[in-house]
Amino acid sequence: MVSAGMEWTVRDASRGKKVHLVAIPYPAQGHIVPLMQFCRKITKDEDVMVTFVNTEHNHARMLQSQSDQGLETDEEEQGRLESNLRLVGLPGGLPPELHGDPAHVVAAFEASENLQAPLEELLKKMAQKGEPASCIISDVLMSWTQVCADRMRIPRIAFWTSSAAVYHVIWHMYILFKQGKPSFKVQDRNFQDSTSEMVSSIPGLPPMDLNDLPIIVRSDPADFIHRFLCRQLDHMVYATAMVINTFDELERECLRALPSNFPVPTYAIGPLLPRGSSSSSKTAGPPAPQMTPGVVPTYVETETRKPYLLCRAGIFNEDCSCLDWLDKKQPGSVVYISFGSIYAMSKEQFVELVVGLQDSGHDFLWSIRADFVQGCVSYRELLPRSFLECIEDRGMMVSWVPQLKVLAHEAVGGFLTHCGWNSTLESVVMGVPMLCWPDVGERRTNGRLAVTTWEVGLDFSNAQKEAAPSGTPVLLIPRVEVRRLIHLLMDPGDETVQQIRRNAASLRLAAEHALAANGSSAVDWKLFLNHIPRPSLDDSEVYQPTKPETRQAALVAT
Repeated sequence: MVSAGMEWTVRDASRGKKVHLVAIPYPAQGHIVPLMQFCRKITKDEDVMVTFVNTEHNHARMLQSQSDQGLETDEEEQGRLESNLRLVGLPGGLPPELHGDPAHVVAAFEASENLQAPLEELLKKMAQKGEPASCIISDVLMSWTQVCADRMRIPRIAFWTSSAAVYHVIWHMYILFKQGKPSFKVQDRNFQDSTSEMVSSIPGLPPMDLNDLPIIVRSDPADFIHRFLCRQLDHMVYATAMVINTFDELERECLRALPSNFPVPTYAIGPLLPRGSSSSSKTAGPPAPQMTPGVVPTYVETETRKPYLLCRAGIFNEDCSCLDWLDKKQPGSVVYISFGSIYAMSKEQFVELVVGLQDSGHDFLWSIRADFVQGCVSYRELLPRSFLECIEDRGMMVSWVPQLKVLAHEAVGGFLTHCGWNSTLESVVMGVPMLCWPDVGERRTNGRLAVTTWEVGLDFSNAQKEAAPSGTPVLLIPRVEVRRLIHLLMDPGDETVQQIRRNAASLRLAAEHALAANGSSAVDWKLFLNHIPRPSLDDSEVYQPTKPETRQAALVAT
């Protein structure tokens, strides 16, 4: 948290005019969901209006998703989720047939940067209609929006969708790069062959293996992704503020260290999650059994053991039939599995995971996309007959689940996750211990924090690996390790796992306290509101962008 001047509410400052925020996510499910939750939170104030801007493709999918889930939207150019929250689609972005394909990540980044002209046109049209943007809030990966904001004299707030630790590492490496200092890639070109090379020079973070750091640390400066990230970070010093979907009790040391080299006021306002349809007047009942995640937080309503949260606004349709299936299971007996919206697994590794899961003997719910396996139209073509029989008895596989409801369900005793930040944070909030299977990038950092810093999970990265049957140098996590770690996490008598469950329950309470009145996130939220400009009745107050030399001087000083 950072200090600020006199606190104010948007309602107090509106003076007869609505505050109009224009929200721009990076066009991917994991970025859209938390920014939408932010927008839903701020539009609880009737004097705030939000225009949520997506690509045409994601806009159409979001409208369809909300319609399929029974949420009202207007089938017009601008759909509305609530009276003061509307959805808008911009032409451009990644073509529909490539959306979400990991093989086209470079094309996705390039396409996102080509949205600048359509966005500027939208901002001008809204101003002409008497609805000028008061402020832009956009994803850090869409920091080119700062150019639009400065050109039109609109303040911009940056929105970071991952952990504070990941941003801290990325910014730290960015500063070193700008100062001409050698990166870890230059210092140790063979680090990928090393499992012991540790980084201990980043304030606020524990020593970490190089392989557990974000890709900007481990990529060549000539690499496209490295250059893309640097282009976005070049704009960050001009942001009015940055908000992060985390909370102080979870990442306190990192949040304290970040201001030492990042000259933008930063606020931890998470966890940004849907609340129940009414206040927290209902309790979650008696203490949970030993194997269950813990008492459901007060912002989740419970009715006959099933949590009812508002649907999250995303681009995937949620299959709620799994909740009825979970209702029939014993408390803490089910392993929930999800690798998110982008992760793609090799055929060889998929087979090992499937057989290990089958051999574990535990009930499981698997949220799995049809295209989850590389080179396959559908993963089902690789499932052994014995596994299909297993599904009929003790397993369920669906394309996309209401994850918060699943994690809040008392039948779920563990979460096998790829450690995307949304999944990691939701698991923490619901008090569910994790089996961490991160692949690359920020997910490895999140997984390391979950296992070694917060101690709320077990890690597949330390599993004994084997060479793939094809003879390729790719190492696989074998089925015996999958079975062993699932057994371990679901063992109610193991002392290590008992401590993991206690830690998970403790963090669940910490998340609840952060959101309570005068909690760390509630306080940061109030301070953050100071950065939203007060509308003027006569439009005489014009926002003046920060002069480049002011922020650049602060950057050099770091």
